[in-house]
Amino acid sequence: MKKNETLSLLFNWTTELNESILKSKSQCLALFSENGELLMSNDTFSSLLKNKPKDSFFHPSLESLFKMESTSSLVFEGFITIGDFKSLNTSIHAQVYRKQDNLLILGGIETQKLITQNIELADLNRENVNLQRELVKKSSFLNNTLIELDESNKELTKEKATRDKLFSVIAHDLRSPFGVILGFTDLIKNKVSKLRNNETVLQYLDHIKISAQNAQILLDNLLNWTTVQTGKIRYKPEKINLSTLIQEIIESINAAFEIKKIDLLFQPKVDAEVVVDSNMLQVILRNLISNALKFTKENGSVIISTNLIEHGIEVSVSDTGVGIKADLVRTLFSNEHNETNLGTANEKGSGLGLILCKDFVEKLGGTIWVESKEGLGSNFKFTLPLS
Repeated sequence: MKKNETLSLLFNWTTELNESILKSKSQCLALFSENGELLMSNDTFSSLLKNKPKDSFFHPSLESLFKMESTSSLVFEGFITIGDFKSLNTSIHAQVYRKQDNLLILGGIETQKLITQNIELADLNRENVNLQRELVKKSSFLNNTLIELDESNKELTKEKATRDKLFSVIAHDLRSPFGVILGFTDLIKNKVSKLRNNETVLQYLDHIKISAQNAQILLDNLLNWTTVQTGKIRYKPEKINLSTLIQEIIESINAAFEIKKIDLLFQPKVDAEVVVDSNMLQVILRNLISNALKFTKENGSVIISTNLIEHGIEVSVSDTGVGIKADLVRTLFSNEHNETNLGTANEKGSGLGLILCKDFVEKLGGTIWVESKEGLGSNFKFTLPLS
């Protein structure tokens, strides 16, 4: 189709074409007078203007467009940059026509450039996604590293607490029973020739025996606690008669109760066999009974009892002692409980006994707790599963 025929055909669509261009969101249209006055423009072009219309042309300037020479009405075709120094500027691909000292500017974004920009934007988005994935990966790795460091710090803190506790027991608590043993030994050695009363010698020997027993319990606790902390404890179950074991323990420590004039009673309500680690159970009972002795005043009593409960046996060690403050009960079986009060006869302790009791009771498959009121005594209870 010839050019004239095309123009003739399009003439019938002049109204629609003008309407489309004027309202286009991508095409720019503007008409300027020779003195730089904006005679008309569509909204798209107007949105590009930041200052006065003629001052918004960065390259080429509006003045230079008016001065361009051409053999036709088309005086310029290329990119025109519009904007100001304070913001991002926009470049449009435009055609500039001059007629009767007026300039008509028609243009928009070049399709090929838009496609290229879209491709570049897609590449940037893809790189951004990859960077985000890498960041998430590194963040996850960093988080895992921080968790590992936190666990290591906790382990180091635990090891330091174990070491400090160990040194504290060795430096202070072990000296007390050995001091008593050495003191009474020297006393007997220096005065044995002058002593005519065998009862006095026997009393001295009883004190030595009790101090030795306390030292033995303390050493056993220390060794057992160290074994638990290092994870080297071994569980060796065997079938034993509970009442027989309790009687044997009572016989071995009854002298200490007699010296302090405290009744030690065993009131079993069940005679049963249990499958447990005998050494662990002895550590539990010795510590609870020794603890009751330590905090019970002269002429008081300590009662050991056993009772059949659902799915097991409940062992109780109750006393008429000084009781426990309510705020200490919560931390009594944990390392948080660092307070080791003196007994009613100034007996010392390491604070390890109840911690060991909890660890060993749980290894035997039971639970341990205490019922106590300050001034009214305490009742330590723990459970054992039936064989």
